[in-house]
Amino acid sequence: AKTWRKKNAALIMATQSAADVTETHGAAGLLESMPTKVFLANPNIPDKVGEIFRLNETEMDTIRSLVPKMELYLKRAGTAAILRLEVDRASYWLYTSNPRDSERRARLIEEHGLLRALEILGAGT
Repeated sequence: AKTWRKKNAALIMATQSAADVTETHGAAGLLESMPTKVFLANPNIPDKVGEIFRLNETEMDTIRSLVPKMELYLKRAGTAAILRLEVDRASYWLYTSNPRDSERRARLIEEHGLLRALEILGAGT
């Protein structure tokens, strides 16, 4: 990570389970080399994650209270923020992966074509 940063390259580490990092030998050293961290909503985030990522209790509470699929917690050196994703209705219907909504979208696309289906869905009818 240190070498890549000197070359203006990016290193992205992503995991579905914080245990992948917290239970890995040498994780603390690697995390120190990553100045920007992004946390998704996790109401059950273990306290051990806070220790490894150097998060205080307020930050842990923030992560626990984030709205899933809509908010994330961005932590950088000297600053932190909650980022919120808001999309218009047509974009929601174009990109959703919700099984029920995807099925509805597919039926309307088959019946009306993509553009008209998005118009119908975006209008909320």
